[in-house]
Amino acid sequence: MVHIIPLSVGQRRRDTGDATAYADAAPAGGTPPPLDGYWQAVAEHYERRQAQQQAFDTEIAARRLDGEIARIEAEAVANAPADGAGLHDAVYGQVNPHTGQVVKTGQFDTLFDTSVKQAPPEVGAGLAGRKEALRDAGSTRMAMQQLQRRKQYEQDQWFKVETAELNTIAQSDPNDTVAFDATRQTGLDLLAKMNLDPQIRLQAEAAWRASTAKARMQALIAQDPRRAAEMLSAGPVASDGMGETVRMQLGTARQGEVAQAFGEATSPDGETAMPLDALTYLKPGDIAALKDQANNATAAQLIGAKARVMLAEQNAPAVMAATGKYPEEQPTAQDFVNVYGADEGPNRFEKFRITTDVAKTYSDMYPVSNQAIHAELRDLEPGPEGSPEERERYEVKAGAAQLIMAARDADPVAYISQLFHGNAPD
Repeated sequence: MVHIIPLSVGQRRRDTGDATAYADAAPAGGTPPPLDGYWQAVAEHYERRQAQQQAFDTEIAARRLDGEIARIEAEAVANAPADGAGLHDAVYGQVNPHTGQVVKTGQFDTLFDTSVKQAPPEVGAGLAGRKEALRDAGSTRMAMQQLQRRKQYEQDQWFKVETAELNTIAQSDPNDTVAFDATRQTGLDLLAKMNLDPQIRLQAEAAWRASTAKARMQALIAQDPRRAAEMLSAGPVASDGMGETVRMQLGTARQGEVAQAFGEATSPDGETAMPLDALTYLKPGDIAALKDQANNATAAQLIGAKARVMLAEQNAPAVMAATGKYPEEQPTAQDFVNVYGADEGPNRFEKFRITTDVAKTYSDMYPVSNQAIHAELRDLEPGPEGSPEERERYEVKAGAAQLIMAARDADPVAYISQLFHGNAPD
């Protein structure tokens, strides 16, 4: 029960049973004589115990205060804007770095001052001495939180811009160098405005150049996989480890092919300039992957072209003669070249084109009377100086007319029945 010994005990002496002697021993001024050893020990023990209690209570109060500080910090972080603006000042305010004076209070000041006022005087005094240390530690935490939030915000915004710009490149004409350069520069300009360490910035710029070059090549693969495969197989690319690559060592002829693919100009000495962004910034791994992608796309294109050509050659004339149109995608001249080669392909395509033109004309002329057909042929017949196009148009019409006349002469009833679909007059 030492902790309840009143302080007045320290003013007492051990009773000797002789009150008169004690009174006589007191000085004339009324100051009591010093305590003897026993009571001096009791008083010192009491003072130590009181100090321990105050230290304990102060520590408990400080722990409660730490919890409240953690709470307001967490709430501030949760409610802060995406870029973290104002997060530090909202909690810890602002302190003049030269004088140490608080020039703007924050939630911390309100919370701390309230806690000190509500605590017992002896505990409040102990808490008050901790204010600046708590402010320094918390201010650093909030500053780091705000910087991290800002860093993440910039990264998130960059990711959105990067995705949008790469999609733009992938869907654009790979031969449009001006548009490509503008899009790539947009990304570089934004990276320059980000809060990045110099080394990290160099890496980000190199990665952006590599990504844009890859997107451009993917656009070419979508447009012309065969040409993309040839470019990617043109020669080796050396890398310096940062995504930056040196120019390929190619022959003049192959350089011309690559330059033509990306619309590059001719250099003053007459040689074709290398397109720095065609393959320059691609990493070796990207080149290998893109090459596989281009080869697969080329193979798929050839398979599709072959099926399209063979099906059209077999069915298109008859279908067009009966209906006037071909419901499937018609093969192009390049499809015929891809299937039959550069020598035979153009001839096969020309034959196919003439045949389908005759079939389409046959369908158009099917319900027309003999008189109208002959009149149209007379109007279309070219003179001695007629152009090749006029002569070809006439020959197509004449061929279709000949087929129609032959069908009408061979079986007039079947012809009329087909024309009126079962409702032919007698």
